[in-house]
Amino acid sequence: MTYSEFTHERPLYGYELTPPNPQWPNGAKIAVTFVIEYTEGAESSTEHGDASSEALFNELVIDVSRQARDDMVESEFEYGPRAGLPRLIKMFKKYNMKGTFNIVTRALERAPYWQKVIRESGWELSCAGARWLDFMHVKPEEEDKQLREAIQSVVEIRGGDKAAPMGLCVGRKSNYSQRLYAQACEDLKVPMLYSADSFADEIPFWITSPLATSTSDPGLLIVPSSLDTSDFRFNVPGQGWGTGADYLQYLKDTFDYMKSEGEAGMGRNMVVQLHPRIIGHGSRAYYLEQFLKYVSGQSDVWVASRAEVAQHWRATFPYEPTKAQDKVKIPRNVNPFQS
Repeated sequence: MTYSEFTHERPLYGYELTPPNPQWPNGAKIAVTFVIEYTEGAESSTEHGDASSEALFNELVIDVSRQARDDMVESEFEYGPRAGLPRLIKMFKKYNMKGTFNIVTRALERAPYWQKVIRESGWELSCAGARWLDFMHVKPEEEDKQLREAIQSVVEIRGGDKAAPMGLCVGRKSNYSQRLYAQACEDLKVPMLYSADSFADEIPFWITSPLATSTSDPGLLIVPSSLDTSDFRFNVPGQGWGTGADYLQYLKDTFDYMKSEGEAGMGRNMVVQLHPRIIGHGSRAYYLEQFLKYVSGQSDVWVASRAEVAQHWRATFPYEPTKAQDKVKIPRNVNPFQS
């Protein structure tokens, strides 16, 4: 079952031709968010009782999973915490930049050393679930169990403060996921700050809370992710990056264009998602560093975590239920260019 009845009305209109000026702090014209995805050790594997090994985003370009443990694929994931992550942590520290660690909790639980390093890094820790799986193929009962486990694990990893708001980005979510993690956060008394499970825009937007009733609707803030600037395209045959130089040019072009929009009053949030096992290789890391150097040399830039972007948006654009974007029905025979 796909549980499509739990999806929202599609917010196809968005902000139309007049998106709001985000009013980023200190007059910044663009917000840049770096997200490090920590998944290594929680991917599909018969080691975990799964039917097959992981087949997604491998350097080996395996397009079918194997029905047994595949230690070569596993070693690709192991490269992340062993070699890629140390490079990334040192690199971002060098440029005094922080962002968001999106944590698949069973992965980080297997690496206590990195728990301490990440907790003390000053980066946001968001929740990506307990396993790195395609939840369209997981029963809601099991997904709910894993989400609750993951939320509690993130609370513990970041120091035990349940009152601190938490962002969630499961990635390969089900149609039921947002309802499940909204309910789990409410039951566990962990304030839900945002969901990043959307590619629908380049600035945050509000939709109706999955738990809304006729008398209560706190809204759900969406802080969109981005696929086009993600390093995963190094491992996508036919449409990915040929070299690190290609990736750098794409990042710079995206940054420059979005910043120019910000200078015209339509600021954007550029999101760069990174996987230690992918971007951590030498040449790719080299060109990522060139981008960090480029950004650090620009004025009017706010390098911020997803949590900081969400907190700013909540303060600047509080939720108004009547303006929830999933409530906007698309009218017929309307010309948006007509005044």
